[in-house]
Amino acid sequence: MHLPLLVAIGAAAVLVGAVMHLRGRRASPAFVAALVHIQHSADAADLLGEPIVAGLWVQGELTRSRARLRIPLSGASADGEALAVAYNTDDGWALSSLTLTRDGAAPVNLLAVEAPHAGPAAAALHSARALTRAERYAEALHALDEVSATEPGLAEGWRLRGRALAALRRDGAEDAFLRAIELDDSDPQSHSRLGMLYFQRGQHADCADAYSGALSIVPRDSRVWYNRAVCQMAAGSTDEGLRGAQIACDLGSRAACRLSAAR
Repeated sequence: MHLPLLVAIGAAAVLVGAVMHLRGRRASPAFVAALVHIQHSADAADLLGEPIVAGLWVQGELTRSRARLRIPLSGASADGEALAVAYNTDDGWALSSLTLTRDGAAPVNLLAVEAPHAGPAAAALHSARALTRAERYAEALHALDEVSATEPGLAEGWRLRGRALAALRRDGAEDAFLRAIELDDSDPQSHSRLGMLYFQRGQHADCADAYSGALSIVPRDSRVWYNRAVCQMAAGSTDEGLRGAQIACDLGSRAACRLSAAR
């Protein structure tokens, strides 16, 4: 048998083995548990957009007792990567940690973020999250009325209210986001949602200021840098916007790279 043919057969065998190994990871209960949690996470939806799908090249370790998987993800608005660690217990595979990273931003611990709220508004808040994910915003507002009646100091309730009001183009969205920021100014989503609202209204300078608030919390988030750059350019600060777009490009934003190249 000729050497080139032997090399080709060997390469094919390696490729088949790699594909089978990857399929094993994707078919594992640990992978399924992680993906289901991600696809039902309101915070993952906010970060990547919906729907969220997993890429083919899942990497990491998988044994009979433990899994540590790096899962590439694609959403409607951004790409990311999840790191899942799970253990095989008597009751099946259980996630011990699950973090999501998007475009160089700080990792988000989905298990911590998604931990059930223990206050009196827990059931209503859970319903509001699910209804918001399903884009049933009018129904989400009814659930959020109960949240604000029982726990008016809950920042997430105000953020979700602002998101629903903005989607329905109703008054009060700006006040809801500002209230959420007042209650918890460490949540970049509230700042970013406010920026989106200002951009839709044509308030481009206010939009840039809102995204600056988000950047003070997540300074390596390429999407926030890009969105602020767009607002700055729309407000007439072209040079400042281009500098921000270049930073977003360096952090991995393909859209920002195209914007910089076009200018």
